[in-house]
Amino acid sequence: MDHFVEFEDVCKYYQTGSVKIAAADHMNFYVDKGEFCIIVGPSGAGKTTLAKGIMGLTAKPYGKIKSGKILYEGKNLLEMDKKQLRRIRGEHISMIFQDPMTSLNPVMTVGDQIAEAIRNHDKLSRVDAAKKAAEILELVGIPSARGSEYPHQFSGGQRQRLTIARALVGQPKILILDDSASALDYATDAKLRMAIARETQNMTVIIVSQRANSIRNADKIIVLDQGHVMGIGTHRELLNTCPIYKEICLSQMREDELE
Repeated sequence: MDHFVEFEDVCKYYQTGSVKIAAADHMNFYVDKGEFCIIVGPSGAGKTTLAKGIMGLTAKPYGKIKSGKILYEGKNLLEMDKKQLRRIRGEHISMIFQDPMTSLNPVMTVGDQIAEAIRNHDKLSRVDAAKKAAEILELVGIPSARGSEYPHQFSGGQRQRLTIARALVGQPKILILDDSASALDYATDAKLRMAIARETQNMTVIIVSQRANSIRNADKIIVLDQGHVMGIGTHRELLNTCPIYKEICLSQMREDELE
């Protein structure tokens, strides 16, 4: 049986002159439909490379996938043309990048932006779309009364919440968050991610992060380091079997104590 998303022996290298750096070195793992998954590891581990690989956004020729397959519902994304990839990104997979301002219109209120996305997806009336937009704002921890404000009036963490709200509107099959909660404090980060998990039971959620402690209830955690898969399992399993994961958790605990 095919897995929902699967990396089969993926090798990707960044080449600058005579220097070759492995971003993915014979990576093998899968994520099944409806799973809440985190890809975690130190900076430069290859996390964003994998996320962009799922989106079909691998850089060429600087970053080149030498071999392997990235399968989505049994179809190899690496063999798709630009038109096919655009359709996949538009209808099936949504990704939230590290900079939330890239997806927010600075001259539209946040409520109007979310309502517009709702109308494009569900064809609702303006009134009904506005009501649903207010509900989604509340879901991600933004008071609905602030829907009349503009992106620049929100903090970095709040803007990240807004980009998540817009992504949820489209009900993608896969939602990828690339370190998108990095500007949130530990407690708020955990609550937001749990809210996403509750409201996306039929959605596959993949979080790419350097953090670990805030998502202990993830169905699957994939630990990377220098382009290698170092461990796959639950939080409890990895604490006992994966030294790198344990160190990530301990480092996070030390940071949280200083906040």
